[in-house]
Order: sequence, then C-alpha cells, then structure tokens
Amino acid sequence: MPTQTDYIHEYIDIQQEAARTAKAMSAAPFVSQQVIDAVLTSGGAVVTSGGAVEPSSFDIVAYFKKDHSTADNADFLRKEYANGGKGFVHDGNRISAWFDDAGLRITAGNPAHIADAALLTWEQAALRTRELLDLGLFMSQKDLDKVDGFELKGLAEKLWYLCCARTDDDIFSYMPPYMHWRNFPGETAQIAALLVQPNERKNILTELQEFAAEVKQNPDLLRFSTSEHNLYSLINTLTDLLHEPLSFVAAKPTAYPWVPTATVDQLLMQGDSDSKYRVYSYFMQKHSADEKVLFLQSLYGLGVSGRAEDRERHDRKGIVLHRGNALPYDKMTLPWATTVERIEKLIANGQYLSQEEIERGTVKQQTNIPMSEH
Repeated sequence: MPTQTDYIHEYIDIQQEAARTAKAMSAAPFVSQQVIDAVLTSGGAVVTSGGAVEPSSFDIVAYFKKDHSTADNADFLRKEYANGGKGFVHDGNRISAWFDDAGLRITAGNPAHIADAALLTWEQAALRTRELLDLGLFMSQKDLDKVDGFELKGLAEKLWYLCCARTDDDIFSYMPPYMHWRNFPGETAQIAALLVQPNERKNILTELQEFAAEVKQNPDLLRFSTSEHNLYSLINTLTDLLHEPLSFVAAKPTAYPWVPTATVDQLLMQGDSDSKYRVYSYFMQKHSADEKVLFLQSLYGLGVSGRAEDRERHDRKGIVLHRGNALPYDKMTLPWATTVERIEKLIANGQYLSQEEIERGTVKQQTNIPMSEH
C-alpha cells in the first residue's frame, strides 16, 4: 500500500507536466481551471438500469479512499470514464468533454471543435481529483456521507450475482438463509449489513479466496466468463477494505466571504431604472409573496451576466452567484422567495430606488410611455 510519502513523490514527479498542461488548457477559450474541475467533479460513467450512461462520483470517491498510487488512480479513472463524451453548460457556456485512452479532452462549444480541445492525461486527472478531495471541493458533505453505504450496496449486489453464477449446488455463507433467489432487494440489504462489520468482511473475503482457488482448478464452477472477473474484483475491493481508509471532509458551503449582504443588495439594485420601477410598482401593490415570486421569475427569465471572476445566473429556482476560483462551493443560490423578502426590505428602507427614479417612473407610467424590458 503506497504511503503518503510515496504519493508526494509521485506528485512532484509529474507536477511540471501537469503545470504545462494546465497552462495550455487555461489558454484555450473557456477552458479554465474552473471548467476542468467542473468536468472532473461531474464524475465518470456507469450504465443505469435503463441503459443510460450516468456519472458516478460515488465510485470515484470510494476508490480514492483506498489510498492507491496515482498510477492506479489514473487507471481506475480511465476505466470508469471509458470511451465516450458528454456536454453541459457551465456559467452559460457550452462545454464538450470526451474521453479515451489518452485522457480527457475539453473544449468550448460542440465536439466538432476537437482541434481546439485541451488534453488532460489520466495521471493529471487523478492528481487533480485527489487535490479536490483533499481540499473538500469534490462533492458536498451530504454526498460524501453516502459514499460508504453506496459502495457496500454495490458490493452486496455483486456478491448476490456471484452466487447466482455458481454452477454447483453450494451457496456462499453470506447469503441469507431461507431467502435464496426470492428477494433481491431484501437479500442484498442483508448482505450489505454484514459488510458493515469488519469481521464479517474478513470471513466473506476468506470464503471468496478459497472459492477462487477452486475456480482456478475448475473454471466450469462459474457460468459466465465475466463472473470470474467479478470474483477477483470483489476480492481486491474487500482486501482494500481491510485497511484504514482515507477520510475526506467537504469544505463548508456556508463560507461565502465574497458574498456579503451588501453585494447581494447591490446585485438586486443594479440594472436600468425602468425595470427596477416595474418591480417597485408591482411590489407596492397588494400582491401575495407567491405572486411576487412569479413576477420576478417572469421578469428575470433565464440568463447570465457578470465577469469571468464573478458571474450571476438566474433561472426558475432563483439567482445564483458564482465565484470563479473554487468548486463546487463557488456559488450561492438566492431563492426567489428570499429575493422577494430582500427587495421588500430595500424598498421599505428607501434604498431600492432613488426619489428621482420613482418620480421619473411615475411620470412615464402616467403618460403611458413604454418602459424597456429587463
């Protein structure tokens, strides 16, 4: 098992190459470190029951907790992502990412822009993923707390299928008694409960190792060739679970020193006077809080504004403030209900509109002069 010193040495060995690649990627349109991190934190690829490919950040965290070498982590990511691609919108920009044996290729726009894509090797992806985990920026604490349960559930399902793949009349001792083949969710839940206990994990590992020795002498003990791969994969994972895992703790999402109340107020008060007067006029009438929410949703619509460092996005859920130097806690969401309350307070304090803006808006309204849209 690699030590922390080994990890540091490996990190130093390829740091220069990683720096060169990061510099090249930053020079590409919209391919900043933030975009790279967004791709990495979106996870790898697993096939769902419906056949669709979905990200699996839980699998990635579970594997990285085993404290493997960078080379092993890189090989895992290569297999986890497989060959394919995906597209998404990041801060209002279309981003395309696709992956193969060489690594992750990322570019702005659609995959047709392959000539402009920046390449992140799997070793570099493994290093940055580990950095994000150490910094607490890979996923939320709520999701980190689910990783162990997610892993044990997956192991339990694989153990159940392995038992199904046996051609002899024997069954593994971890299978619940009197329930064989009858209740997949119930039986796998009971197996997962066993896996929580270190001694039971050891017993299951020993039993699988003994069975693997039998399979080596007689491969016909398993119905499918893939089952043997599943057997050795289970043995490797259970062996890893015998060691003390790494502990990753998420950065606190409540730490937003860059989004003080004054910044939020400034955001709500920016814009042209006509649009602000429309808000002011509507809020001064007898409308309910829900009606005001619907009004703001309609007025703001969908869009993005701001600079690369600090961006603002509005959608059906509310207003999202982004900071360009950290993920995933680089944002704060202001729900529309909270936005209504904040605007009401600004109006009550006489801060939302100046007296001159109110008078000008009143004159326009009285003379039926059309106001510009927000």
